Amino acid sequence: MTQDQTDSATAAQDEDISKRIRPRSWHWMATLALFALIAGLLSISRNNGAFRPEASRQVTPTLPAAPTSTDRPLSPTVPPISTSTNTPAATATQTTLPSYTPTYPPSQTPAPSPTLALPVQAGTPLPFAQEPITIENLERLQMLGIIDVGLWVEEMLWLPGGERLAILWQTEQARGQTAAGVNIYTVPDLSLQSTFTADEYGLMQNTLAFSPDGQTFATGDNDVSVRLWQAANGHPSHRLRGHNNLVYGLSFSPDGQYLASGSEDHTVKIWQSPDWNLLRTIPVHPDAVTDVEFSPDGQYLATASRDHTIRLWSTSDWRLLSTYLADEAQLGAVFSPDSQLLAATTPSKVNVLATSGGELNFQWYQYITYQEHDCASFSADSRLLASGNLNGKLFLTESSTGWVVKELDLIGSVNHLAFSPEGRYLAVHRTEYRGTPNWEIQIWGIVP
Repeated sequence: MTQDQTDSATAAQDEDISKRIRPRSWHWMATLALFALIAGLLSISRNNGAFRPEASRQVTPTLPAAPTSTDRPLSPTVPPISTSTNTPAATATQTTLPSYTPTYPPSQTPAPSPTLALPVQAGTPLPFAQEPITIENLERLQMLGIIDVGLWVEEMLWLPGGERLAILWQTEQARGQTAAGVNIYTVPDLSLQSTFTADEYGLMQNTLAFSPDGQTFATGDNDVSVRLWQAANGHPSHRLRGHNNLVYGLSFSPDGQYLASGSEDHTVKIWQSPDWNLLRTIPVHPDAVTDVEFSPDGQYLATASRDHTIRLWSTSDWRLLSTYLADEAQLGAVFSPDSQLLAATTPSKVNVLATSGGELNFQWYQYITYQEHDCASFSADSRLLASGNLNGKLFLTESSTGWVVKELDLIGSVNHLAFSPEGRYLAVHRTEYRGTPNWEIQIWGIVP
């Protein structure tokens, strides 16, 4: 092969290779150009934002107007946004937020608060309570004050006039002995006026009663006697012997001439003033007598017993007038101030009886779940009956119908109740256990 032929063959071969390589070279060039374009776009976007998606539409934020005195602030801690770009941000001490008063639906509108926080403690004069507690004003019934007794209360009652409250208390001592005494509180300021402690164990143990003039009080003692004490100084004046078992109930007649005592020995004894000699013994029940009560008008004596009966006696000749038989042992009996009704308490209910004409006629009953004490009291106008149970419930019931007008949950247990004679106060002895017992007396009354 000549040199010319060789050169011609080489040139043809180079041309054929060039044809096969050229398409691939254009492909790589297009790819490099595309990458360069993307890099350029990204660079432009970082520099001036020309191609950001949000740059295609201008969004101007809407600034809230400065709040007026009637606007609610957006937040209690963040000041309103200022529309001025030259004004420096306000500091926390420079910002004054508009006041905001919430509005409530009528059912949630808070009641106006009295100027004095209730309840008050001992030593502070009780506010309000200038009107008696009635059915019509029960919506304004409120706890006015608390007496921290710190002792177990065996009995609680008001003295004549309604300004003093007396309790018979007990406390455990060493070797299983029980100390007892009587405390008298002045209710207008919840202060302890006087305290009388028995000088020997076994005295002032079981029951308490005050004479109508408030000068004498009687107690049932563990030596099965009845003692009379001078309320002015706590000195004993008489010791009445006759019962042969514990005395559980005591009551003075409205005129102060008689003292009735009921005992575990199944009898009731009548003692006569001024020497308090034994006038009569009445074998009234076949079981223990748990309570005795003179009617406010002085015509009747009611006796309660574990034999499930309440019996009504005439005070003119001490004869039996009527008997009511219940389905449980009777804990106590209390007359309404007008002497027309008698509330008889049992461990599970209160039975209300009419006394018209000396006959005990059943009217209605109310379940109180469980109770261990005579825990019932009528209001001064006789239209309300207060009762309580060991679950902390306090019931205020219309005495003529048995309709529960108001029910309160006091927490703990309600042990004793007593309306004051003029009706301005309701005293409630309550026990709450928080590891150790907390004994207190709550004084309730009507606020304006």
